[in-house]
Amino acid sequence: MRNEILVPGGQGRATRVETGQVVEIINVQGKQVCDLIAFNVEHFAEHLSPSHTRSILGRVTLGLGDCLYTNTRAAIFEIEEDMVGSHDTLIAACDYRRYELDYGLPGHRNCRANFAEVLEPYGIGYLQVPDPINLFQNTPVGTDGSLGMEVSAAKAGDKVVLRASMDALIAVSACPQD
Repeated sequence: MRNEILVPGGQGRATRVETGQVVEIINVQGKQVCDLIAFNVEHFAEHLSPSHTRSILGRVTLGLGDCLYTNTRAAIFEIEEDMVGSHDTLIAACDYRRYELDYGLPGHRNCRANFAEVLEPYGIGYLQVPDPINLFQNTPVGTDGSLGMEVSAAKAGDKVVLRASMDALIAVSACPQD
């Protein structure tokens, strides 16, 4: 069964996936970043965790065949295809305060609010949104440990294919950063 969900720029969407189901996240126009979070449907307190994923993999980068892990160190997805190879596991989702304090844009759409909006029917609120994995985001780490923010290398049609390792609630946000 194929279920296609289009996520308009600056918006979010959520859906349930079953163990073994394949999720294709396609960069429709190129250069877009897609924030990704997920939860174990049996227990929403267990969620995709970039920090646990980094700890288990022993690196900050993701690669083909890598698993993404939850905060209980259980595999939630495996990367089956990756046309870009540049994804961020370090940066928190953008939020109202970042836009207001860093850019002087109060009330700007943001990934954290997008997630809270699409997860509200599941009882997951704004403060319960975990850190994302930012697909297609290019965040180089300098030799001094500094983080860069480079333009995404994703081209129109590039994709990441994930296979669910457990029944999961997955949410994505097409990052609204201007």
